[in-house]
Amino acid sequence: LVGHAARLSDEGDAIERYLGAKPDSPADRALYRRASLPEKLLTPTLLVTGTLDVDVPPFMVREYHAKCASPHVELLEMPCSGHYDVVTGDA
Repeated sequence: LVGHAARLSDEGDAIERYLGAKPDSPADRALYRRASLPEKLLTPTLLVTGTLDVDVPPFMVREYHAKCASPHVELLEMPCSGHYDVVTGDA
């Protein structure tokens, strides 16, 4: 819900497009909550964010990481990198 309210990525509707719904109804808000459950993320995971990412600001990734219950979820912040730099090798 936070990401939708912040109008993240693309034209500000990335989360809405990926989930196929706006969080306008109780059922759709439940869908949003189920899509982001850091406390249930138990698989070893590496979260990567660029410090210059304007699509998903690093503070949001840090907050998500802090909510993860598993010690096997790690956070890597790439200095001077934007949203796509961390996956294109430009970082």
